[in-house]
Amino acid sequence: MHKLKIKILTLILLAQILITGLFLGILCRADPLSIKAEYGDPPEIDGIIDIGVNEWDGAVKEGLYLYRNLTNPKNGLRLDLWILQTENNLFICIQFELEDHNSPAYFHEFVGFLISDSDTTNHEDFIDAKIVQFNNISSGDYFYTDFYIDNDNFYSDSIQDGNGAAKLEENSIIYEFSLPIRKNETNTEDSYLNFGQYARKAFKIVFGTSEVSYDGFSVQNDVIIELQFPPFIPPLSITEILLLTFNIIIFGGIGGFYIYYIYKLTQLKKEIKRIKR
Repeated sequence: MHKLKIKILTLILLAQILITGLFLGILCRADPLSIKAEYGDPPEIDGIIDIGVNEWDGAVKEGLYLYRNLTNPKNGLRLDLWILQTENNLFICIQFELEDHNSPAYFHEFVGFLISDSDTTNHEDFIDAKIVQFNNISSGDYFYTDFYIDNDNFYSDSIQDGNGAAKLEENSIIYEFSLPIRKNETNTEDSYLNFGQYARKAFKIVFGTSEVSYDGFSVQNDVIIELQFPPFIPPLSITEILLLTFNIIIFGGIGGFYIYYIYKLTQLKKEIKRIKR
């Protein structure tokens, strides 16, 4: 009986180890977060979320962790991510908190993202990078740089594409980005953002405190962003066009008659004043 209990406990322990191993394996190989961008009013890229004008209210908002090692996701940096698009631009907002923001180690802090040439997250597929980095985070002095990536090296683009800004408030920091959505592929130094077959792109969000390089990324994670076609607005039917034209003629005529009436009334008043004199 005692031996039977030991065998049962051993089998339970082995099953638990097997299930835990499979579960961790699934977590480590989990697909990146996939986000479909929503249309909304374009925000101002200034590192500030203006609640008074409901800025970023139309965006998709997700929580995400950045990790030092994506195959061993531990002790991640928690951030909030907003994704918004218009017909011409993709907007990205990143917000997180750190107690050490004002320490010298973070004076040159940067946040940005690498953009793949497709929806795959293979290392060699990331060819483009948009980075906002501080010269001195205490003074709020930052700069935006558009890079292209060649053999793991980061080179500043000949044409700086897009825009970015950042602002620190106590321990909370906000990074905002704006990227053009192109109708034609004209710049080989940038990943081509468009609709249709080019709609899905892999983005690697990165955070660092020194130089912009693969070795300089403290934590990172991948997301897939899918751009949506502009909302379809059906053309006016012939009946609607005729009705609109009729309304313009009628109300235009009434408006013209009212203006003429006011004019004649004014002239009559002038004539009455002249007679009284």
